[in-house]
Amino acid sequence: MKNKSRSKQKNHRRNRRTTALLVLLLAVALAVLLIAVVPVLRLRHAASALASGDYDTAILIYSQYGTLYSADEHLKEAQYQKAVSLLSEGSYSDALSLFTALSGYRDSGDRAKEAELGLISTEIDGGDYNGALTKLNALDDGYTGKDALIQKAKFGRAQLLAGIGKLENAASELEALGDYDGAKDLLNSVRYNLAIDLLAISDFSGAKDVLSSVPDSVSDAATLRGLLDAPFDGVYQCVYTDTAGRTEPGVTSYLWIHSVIGTGTTSTVLGMQEDFSAGTPDAASFGTAALNYVYYQNPDALTWYFSYAGSKDDSDTDGGDCCEKLVLSDDMKSAVTSIVDSSTRKEVTNARTRTWALVTDTTVADTVRAGLRNRLKQDLGMTGNAYFADATNSTAVTHYCCVDNCTNVGTLVAEDAVSRSYYCEEHRSEYEKDSRVSAQEP
Repeated sequence: MKNKSRSKQKNHRRNRRTTALLVLLLAVALAVLLIAVVPVLRLRHAASALASGDYDTAILIYSQYGTLYSADEHLKEAQYQKAVSLLSEGSYSDALSLFTALSGYRDSGDRAKEAELGLISTEIDGGDYNGALTKLNALDDGYTGKDALIQKAKFGRAQLLAGIGKLENAASELEALGDYDGAKDLLNSVRYNLAIDLLAISDFSGAKDVLSSVPDSVSDAATLRGLLDAPFDGVYQCVYTDTAGRTEPGVTSYLWIHSVIGTGTTSTVLGMQEDFSAGTPDAASFGTAALNYVYYQNPDALTWYFSYAGSKDDSDTDGGDCCEKLVLSDDMKSAVTSIVDSSTRKEVTNARTRTWALVTDTTVADTVRAGLRNRLKQDLGMTGNAYFADATNSTAVTHYCCVDNCTNVGTLVAEDAVSRSYYCEEHRSEYEKDSRVSAQEP
């Protein structure tokens, strides 16, 4: 009995050892399965995910297996394909990051350049032309398409320059763009608008010069050029006389009579501005108190009626509205103005009548024109004409930096008695070089 019991114990121990061994073998087999089979299955799943465009899943799986079954190479391919997809979707920043990290893999270097140009292109589309141009100019010639983007940025900047009133600057940019798509049409438009702005202050020679480069097909450029062949432009003077007819020796009134030409003008119309000066006129101050007469009617070539600057004069005993009557001499060397009733055209009782003589001193005449033009510029600037914005220092008007191609708002002002320019903080160094700034300093 004892031998039989002892034999059973031995068998039991043998069975336990056998079971343990089987468990161990099973565990080893399972481990081998996990090590050898699962990665294969996972990597197959990654390949399937990559094929279906699930790049993030593929990248996650491949990144877990290092060099096993060339997972590192598959990881690069997954990252590459994701970058290509991002590039096609316009996600240039993310694509650029991936292509840069993949440097040396396939054509990642060229693709990175493509993404960088795409990123800059979005900046151009967003209106950051100068920022884009700074980046483009820093790139080497290996960037295919760089030159086309430079032209795109310059064209956009020219449009913006024109919109903020920097017309000469815009024209210069467009001239340099040559045959770039849309550049010539925009250049013609900018030149035409510049001519119209110059005509708004009756700068006939300046407008004629600009229009000489504008094709007849642009709006009414041909008609305007015809009217500019012989515009009327005379400065007249007389002893200052107030509305009651009292004179003041030593004070001279000046009357600038000139053609009014602009968009839609088809025939000769005159306008007048008037101011007075004690002594020789000074362009810095002359025109600040100017009266502006607006065309009303002309029954013949020498007789003209204008809205009266005073609207309605107390001396009009008939109680009617007034207008200013101008009668020019046949030789245009003298003129007579009088205040008349708007309806009856009869002279207003006790109102002034003045006789004017043509100013033959060209220096005086040009000073008068300059002063009165300054006043016109101020009025135009205040009413929203961006080209003349700097003629006024009103904070209600937006001023832009005067440095070429800068589109920033100007906050630093350099001025003297006859001129004013604005600079932005970015161009403070240019502002500090402006001679008007040093002259302003105490």
